[in-house]
Amino acid sequence: MAASGFEFHRIWIEQYAAAQRIKQHFGLGNALKYLVGKKLLRFVETPEHNSLFAQQLPSFVAE
Repeated sequence: MAASGFEFHRIWIEQYAAAQRIKQHFGLGNALKYLVGKKLLRFVETPEHNSLFAQQLPSFVAE
């Protein structure tokens, strides 16, 4: 089942909240490692296989 733009948006909100918690408990560096090292790189790789994701990537990166 393909995910809608709303579902992508909800995932990003959850990951932002997780990054905020990581920042509070473990510092900014660890929060950035979470977002860039784990989430952003995965989002950048995913559009190769999912055109819906490709459409959402610019909004995610801008945020």
